Amino acid sequence: MIRYRYTMNTSLHFWIAEALLVFIFGTAGFTNLFAQESREEVNGYYLNGVWQEGSAPDLRTPESSSVPSLASNIIDFDDEVAFCEFIRTVALREKYAAQGVHFDGPGKLDGGGIVHKCAHFGVYGYSDPNFLAFNVAAFFADSGSPRPPETISFDFPVSNVEAKVGSSTDAGSDITMTAFDGSGSEIGSTTVTLGPVLQLLRFSADGILSVEISTTASMFVLDDLGFDLIPCEDIAQFKGRCRPGGLVQAKATFTDLTHVGDTVEISVDNFPYEVPVGSNGQATFSQAGFSPGAHTVELTNPWRCFPGIVVTCPAGAGLEFEEEWDETWEAPTTTALLGNYPNPFNPSTTFRYGLSEPGQVSLKIYNMLGQLVRTVVEDYHVEGYYEAVWDGRNDVGATVSSGIYIYRMTTRHTDGGQAGSFVETKRMLLLK
Repeated sequence: MIRYRYTMNTSLHFWIAEALLVFIFGTAGFTNLFAQESREEVNGYYLNGVWQEGSAPDLRTPESSSVPSLASNIIDFDDEVAFCEFIRTVALREKYAAQGVHFDGPGKLDGGGIVHKCAHFGVYGYSDPNFLAFNVAAFFADSGSPRPPETISFDFPVSNVEAKVGSSTDAGSDITMTAFDGSGSEIGSTTVTLGPVLQLLRFSADGILSVEISTTASMFVLDDLGFDLIPCEDIAQFKGRCRPGGLVQAKATFTDLTHVGDTVEISVDNFPYEVPVGSNGQATFSQAGFSPGAHTVELTNPWRCFPGIVVTCPAGAGLEFEEEWDETWEAPTTTALLGNYPNPFNPSTTFRYGLSEPGQVSLKIYNMLGQLVRTVVEDYHVEGYYEAVWDGRNDVGATVSSGIYIYRMTTRHTDGGQAGSFVETKRMLLLK
């Protein structure tokens, strides 16, 4: 690979000639008159995310034959066009905030950075083409350092957090994942030994709110971050109400008994409560002492399966009340595009849609000229509620400009093969 080095000819003879002209004519307008710019070809290569001058060694990119992920939710870092070197990017922070996942390093500007496989870390088993990488000897564009430890936090309790990790330079070094609960107390940890073939670093427990990835290795990669949530399609119904005396109640009903013994999280006014799934396939919450008036009841783990329910607690105690629930959300009886949030948005937004029957789903974004900007979803789904995130980039990874965009969802159902059996279009506004 060739780069160009630009230099200025600033020899002593040229500077003396320029000084004489300045003395004679009394002006500095001749500055750089004799300075000549030259361009020099420089051979080099990328190694561990840093440009190196000289003849490149054998840097053939290893094949990406990966051990399978076990988690149901995967962040593979492949949803953008990444660079080959750290100096052209910055530490990962809030790129996946719309999915409820946040990244932090040991310093304000430090932590892992997403790079392309052309960074040449000499590892095998990543999902093509990007991964999250670390090199304590490198620098980001803002002078931060791609160094560990890396803290990954979640907006909701998760279980079975995993990541694929590896290092060619520091093979033999240990790497540890430590899990913490909502109070910051350590739940436990797991350790594996790094090698050039990525392997699974996985810690299994319920109620994980954050993990810390720590190691003595100076250069390593992390890919395919995974975690488990109860799938939204496994919950048939969610409802809430408030009885006299400030007794708030909520109930999540599952489609079968698969999740008996599991724990969901139900929040009232953003305060979370852990609720077990009973032998009848229902998670039932009941808590007294709430003040009269409106309260928001939400199913917050699994996250965003249903909209929040506003319940109203009547004043007084022992009054007559209706046995009806204030509001009920059920698995979709019709296919629908439910909109995006936030809207307006910057830099990302989340689309939500429901399918009443299995089928092929397409969700595409267009500009106001009708030109295709991004294909967000092109996949087969079973019936249930779904979400998809758009990061404000087009299909080639470039950030799009502010303005109004159109998003269009179409489905092709499997029972009868009716092409375009559902079509719906909505608008959204990107503000910068």
